[in-house]
Amino acid sequence: MPLLSIVVVNWNTRDLLRGCLRSIYATLDAISFEIIVVDNASDDGSADMIRSEFPEVQVIRNEANLGFAVGNNIGLRRASGDFVMLLNPDTVLCPGSVARMLDFMKSRPDVGMVGPKLVCADGALQINGQRSPTFLRELMLVTRLSRVFRRYHDSRLAWCREDFDINAEVDALAGACMLVRKAVVDTVGLLDEAFFLYYEDTDWCCRIKKAGWKIWYLGGAQVVHVWAQSAAKFGFPRANGVMYRSQYQYWRKHGRAWQAVTLRLLSYLLLAVQAAKRVARTARERLKGGRLR
Repeated sequence: MPLLSIVVVNWNTRDLLRGCLRSIYATLDAISFEIIVVDNASDDGSADMIRSEFPEVQVIRNEANLGFAVGNNIGLRRASGDFVMLLNPDTVLCPGSVARMLDFMKSRPDVGMVGPKLVCADGALQINGQRSPTFLRELMLVTRLSRVFRRYHDSRLAWCREDFDINAEVDALAGACMLVRKAVVDTVGLLDEAFFLYYEDTDWCCRIKKAGWKIWYLGGAQVVHVWAQSAAKFGFPRANGVMYRSQYQYWRKHGRAWQAVTLRLLSYLLLAVQAAKRVARTARERLKGGRLR
């Protein structure tokens, strides 16, 4: 039986997935592990690449894109390790990071989940480990006021700290890399499949905290994350619509009905404005192109 099960949900990120799998084998040589890749009907040859280059990896091929939560749940049901790591295909594990996360959890039986410091490919910080969402913070995001009050939003409302090189107990972690005890999964349950994409990780963390487990961010464990690759292939306008729908579902579940409805109406308004801007931009480009001809 492996100590660690790694679940990767993939959708059309073959080349990034290859790099992710290589980093697993390069950094986990002293840890017994299994890899389960759930492929959401990719058409870029991802599954064939795995079978050819990584024959020991378990591949589950879905006939349709079932979303992030459903895909991870399929892998979680197959996992047999004492610990399970949900890992995005657009990540690269840095040496020693997984070992540090596992050692921390072994020494702290009250901790149900840990997550690493996330960085971009150029080394820039991706902030991870946050407080539970508040209505004010979500309102600032939807209305884009967070851009005006960025320091207040980033430091005080969301992250409760400014130094991301240190360990900290947090309320929620990004789904790009989450290490959780299998016992927590068995007790709390799987991801909520009502979320197709976005907020399923926050919802899961909320349920884990309510069940009495602690969640920690580890600044000494580092993972490179090439952010939003699946969303880019999905198309950002469509991805934004999915995100706002998930936001509504989260607040219907964990907040008040009026909060969910308020955020949903504001998101509709924002999406309408964005669509109008795209139409106007396209019209200007066509008009400019006609003049040039």
